[in-house]
Amino acid sequence: MTNNEIANISQGLHKVNALLTEYANGHALSFDEKVDIWLFFRDNSDIHYTVDWLEGAWPLHRSEIEEAAKELIEETSRFLKIYDKHKTEINKLDLKSDFEKHIASLEEKRDRDKAASSSAWKEFKTIDHRLDFMGWDDPRRNELDKECDRLNEKQKKASAIASQSISECYKAYATFYGYENFNIRWIYVLVCQLEALAESIISENEDLQ
Repeated sequence: MTNNEIANISQGLHKVNALLTEYANGHALSFDEKVDIWLFFRDNSDIHYTVDWLEGAWPLHRSEIEEAAKELIEETSRFLKIYDKHKTEINKLDLKSDFEKHIASLEEKRDRDKAASSSAWKEFKTIDHRLDFMGWDDPRRNELDKECDRLNEKQKKASAIASQSISECYKAYATFYGYENFNIRWIYVLVCQLEALAESIISENEDLQ
């Protein structure tokens, strides 16, 4: 089985459990670690998608899915114990402000790079325009040609940097889509749903035996 959604969810929750345990014990989570927690929720919050996947995969991969479901129950149980024990600390975990700062910094860089690209383009076109109206035998032409080539390379590099910054912003928008209303308590609700789903998988398999 090349892609076991239940196993993937279990692995993701295992990582979340480890991070929340560290956080509850006083470890300050890095930005990337906070992103991992958000991505677990974002990628697995659509239970209907998981159910649809199960309906297609179940007939052919029942035993593998059941084993993955058992592992998922272990991870959901572990999460619920961690959450119940450290609820106050975990509910204080702030992802939103970090994501807002990250996106704001990318947008600021994008705007600076776009401005630099626009300035470099205008600088290049100013010299290029002068060349258009300069005679071929003008003694200043050779020097301006070299300057025009230099400015052309400059504006190309500036344009590439601006394009990369714009791309990074779009990537961040896609990664953090929906974070504005996110609350860490939503993961608790999701885990409860995943636990019920895993239990139903095992129950269904037992009924078929």
